[in-house]
Amino acid sequence: MTRQKFLIISNARSGSTWLETSLGSLEDVTTDYEIKLPFSVMGIKNMPYQFADIHLKLGDGHTVSSNLDKIEGSTPIVGSKLVFDPGVPMISSGIGVLKQLCEKEVKIIHLTRDYYEIMKSWLIRGMVHSVADKNEQRDGGHIFSSVVKDFEQTPNPDEVRKSVNYTLDHAFLWLLGLLSYDLAVLELCRQADHSIHIDYRDIRARFHELAVFTGSTAGRDEADQILARPFTRKLKKLDERDM
Repeated sequence: MTRQKFLIISNARSGSTWLETSLGSLEDVTTDYEIKLPFSVMGIKNMPYQFADIHLKLGDGHTVSSNLDKIEGSTPIVGSKLVFDPGVPMISSGIGVLKQLCEKEVKIIHLTRDYYEIMKSWLIRGMVHSVADKNEQRDGGHIFSSVVKDFEQTPNPDEVRKSVNYTLDHAFLWLLGLLSYDLAVLELCRQADHSIHIDYRDIRARFHELAVFTGSTAGRDEADQILARPFTRKLKKLDERDM
């Protein structure tokens, strides 16, 4: 069976895990893992990347499509996400590599979020998520298997960092990185057969539209039920006083 494939691409702390697991909760969609583009593959030297079990690596013969083929499941649609980390701006050679490694037939969901909100979430909360209570897995436990493992190692996500050290120079570099990655995805979307842009604030309102974009036949009732009982729970709103 040839499965339809999609990839969510975003900066960190933009809601990609929430969106990935929500789309993967649809009856005809399976999602898992996080695809990573190593710095070395982008042409950035002397910056080794620490891969985790949740990561699938691009480069060395591995493309977006071949990585999506690794995701288990019998559904006709499969998807994952590619998340950029702040602090290292995209360079022109990296854009070219990304375009080479992402096949045109892979549907692209470009997820964006206000840069100030991203930086606030990153500085205060770090890389944490939370699974909602009493969620069941389907497909014999294969769905979100790597995502769940990653969550189980996460500390209390509602506890903010006690001490945050950053400078304006760091903040500027992060902002440059966030912008460069979004511009790179725009370049990628120009070559993709199918692409769609969604802002973090509009995920709820446009979730059914995103489901249809992936190829899902889910109705609005199914989409609404998933939003009402998401796999990942939303964390409490951050306060600037925590920074």
